[in-house]
Amino acid sequence: CQRGHPRQGRYAKRVKRPHRLVGKGTMMNEAYVSDRSMGGPDRPSAPLHLHVPATALIQEDESDPYIVYTINLEDDSHKWNVQRRYSQFHALNDWVNQTFGQAGLAPFPGKTFWGDKADHHLTEQRRLGLEQYLCSLVRHPRILHTPQFRFFLGIKAPVQGRQKRVLAPLPDNDFDPTESAVPWKILTHEGCEVIFATELGGKPQADPLLVRKEGVLWGQLGAEPEAKQFYREMQEDRNFNNPISWEQIEPSDYDAVILTGGHAPKMKQYLESEILRQKLREFWALNRTVGAICHGALCLARVTDELTGKSVLYEKQTTGLPKFMEQAAYIATGWKLGSYYRTYPEYLQDEMMSLLHNREQFKTGPMGLGKGTLFDDSGAFVVIDGNYISARWPGDAYLYAQTIVAQLQAQEDSDGSVPHEHYSGKGKEPIRHKHVHHDLHRDDTNDNDNDNDRDHDNTNRNNHGNNNATSHPATTQAPVAPQDEHVPAAYLPAAALAAP
Repeated sequence: CQRGHPRQGRYAKRVKRPHRLVGKGTMMNEAYVSDRSMGGPDRPSAPLHLHVPATALIQEDESDPYIVYTINLEDDSHKWNVQRRYSQFHALNDWVNQTFGQAGLAPFPGKTFWGDKADHHLTEQRRLGLEQYLCSLVRHPRILHTPQFRFFLGIKAPVQGRQKRVLAPLPDNDFDPTESAVPWKILTHEGCEVIFATELGGKPQADPLLVRKEGVLWGQLGAEPEAKQFYREMQEDRNFNNPISWEQIEPSDYDAVILTGGHAPKMKQYLESEILRQKLREFWALNRTVGAICHGALCLARVTDELTGKSVLYEKQTTGLPKFMEQAAYIATGWKLGSYYRTYPEYLQDEMMSLLHNREQFKTGPMGLGKGTLFDDSGAFVVIDGNYISARWPGDAYLYAQTIVAQLQAQEDSDGSVPHEHYSGKGKEPIRHKHVHHDLHRDDTNDNDNDNDRDHDNTNRNNHGNNNATSHPATTQAPVAPQDEHVPAAYLPAAALAAP
């Protein structure tokens, strides 16, 4: 979440363009990677070597077999490798085409609609083509320094100063794998440490219907392949295998809390825990970053402020699982799975609206089921109000996680929160809203007093911005023109980050 745009060349170093042949049929590229992406601030540029030496046919449980391509990378002091499926390369190529075009790049090996996945000749041709394509991307400085491409190559952001610690409470079972694993992957990639917590400190398990081959029903409604991959990686994480208990949570030890969603019955352990609510109440009072997605927003909405007895979200703009999504899933599956998609008789949106000062504070987002990805967030939607970030469902997980990273960076840079709501998604400008504050304890019939109070509140907005404010519920006026130079990079549409 750099504040400068990669296209400005702010961190770019020189690039050595020619290929270097290393053995028959294997090409290796050398490029110079910036110190911001590969090392500390005083470290010189590091040459990056890349090649794709092997493929593997993967068969997991009862899922269909698929091919992965191993990418070996090396700089002057590190060696690492990542494995990517062809579908991930294809998504990368679509993004490159839309953002930069194909000028100067090697051709991308296209899809084949016939042939055996285990055919050695086919996979070898594709391996060589993908290697040459990647090499041409690495030689392109504007592409090389984009956060999307660095994430694809597994080039982690260096830890600058103190490492951020993010708390991720989970139930023992039934949480959503996408809403937990995608934020985990992006946060750890950006140098954060994610600490997991369950009720008694046991290792948690995601909703099994969302990770199996059959999906929830007829192969549909399950997690996407990339999210499943991230979930498998998360299952190997040391902190995930050794969570702390909810009782052991010390709120002041963390820079952020992320609240995962899920709708299956065992989520109630997490949604109804008084211990967890108390810990969240204490963290909220610290005015630090809080993220909530899907039913995670309901978990937070049920936390009450000790002084007012109202929800801590009483004055906040928020989203959560919209009623139209919950209804659609229930109608489609209820005949087979019963109330699987109805965690409670009352819809999440209805309960959350009842806990807010104004029902209009709940934002449903676009009416559709578009999903955001690492390279395309056109279907994604998040709401930001102060230090609080909320999202609706797994399709928002990438943008949600990137926004949390940006919020942490903004908080570090400015020692405060971003004081406006943003409804984000590719192709949409960040919408910046004014806040109007109303004093609950005065007579609203006095128009002159109202106008004076509004002026006073707007003047002092930047000093207000507390998560736990209790006397000034926020509503929304017409949007004003966005000021892009003040918006952290991760708030901008993905295309804006690296457009030529």
